[in-house]
Amino acid sequence: METRTSDRFPSGYGDMTLQSSDGVVCHFPKSILAYSSEVFRTMLEPPTGQDTPPQGTVSNPLVVLERAEILEAFLDHIDPNTLSPTLNPQIVLDILEAARKYNIPVIFSWFQKEFKIHRYDHVSDETTQSLMSLDPLKLLNIALKFELETVGRWAVKELLGCSSELLVFASAKIPIVAIDKILNKRKLRHRRYLSYIQRLANGEGAPKPPWGHWQTNKYEVAQSCMPCVLLRSQWILWLNNELQNSPKWSTFQEGLDEPAYEYPFCPTHKLSWINYTSRFIIFERQIKESEEQDICWPL
Repeated sequence: METRTSDRFPSGYGDMTLQSSDGVVCHFPKSILAYSSEVFRTMLEPPTGQDTPPQGTVSNPLVVLERAEILEAFLDHIDPNTLSPTLNPQIVLDILEAARKYNIPVIFSWFQKEFKIHRYDHVSDETTQSLMSLDPLKLLNIALKFELETVGRWAVKELLGCSSELLVFASAKIPIVAIDKILNKRKLRHRRYLSYIQRLANGEGAPKPPWGHWQTNKYEVAQSCMPCVLLRSQWILWLNNELQNSPKWSTFQEGLDEPAYEYPFCPTHKLSWINYTSRFIIFERQIKESEEQDICWPL
């Protein structure tokens, strides 16, 4: 096989050589590799009673089964010159596979901190979304595959409230039982929010008005002017669709500010709407506690 030297780990970067499955040779400090991985430390021990040169030299590189992209990536994670390796969603599963194969725990420690972090690039002035936000199904797959409970609970939390557009189960290697549990819990959440809307529309938990002329009771919606009633009806239908797509408290909370406040044909509309939507806050703690209880592991 024709070989070439790695641009990332060129000749002189270290005193040992590793060759990827596609013929890329990486030079890396032997002491760091042996310290980071017990498997590599065993592989690099000099043979006894044999004339063959030890593995890891220029004339006899240590050949691994990983392709160059993966080899360079996991070397980056144990290289002290790389302060903060970037999480690449396309190859992270392969990197973790290599970390398990060669027993490199530092890579798993890095991943369990990195998967939920958004990264800001000062050069491009852009923010890269975390793996948890971009692909929670992949995150769940990783958690199940490598038995990472903390990662799994975060993945379940995200999947129970994320946009339905991210729930592409056809391409995800997730057990059917786990998929069913997630979908059923999402349906239960949606019904729970509908029940809260119904309870509040009926006046449950309505506070007494701070001003004398304004009536706040369960008949308030019916007594409001017709534009207000229509607006609230449209808003409830809209919010129902939003919660069906993303059943979580932040969706519910953000939805309270969505309708327009000012209507020229209803001078009291602004006060009416604020008074109406402010009631929803009384269920915030109850809803958040219910959502925390929804998170279960293992699935």
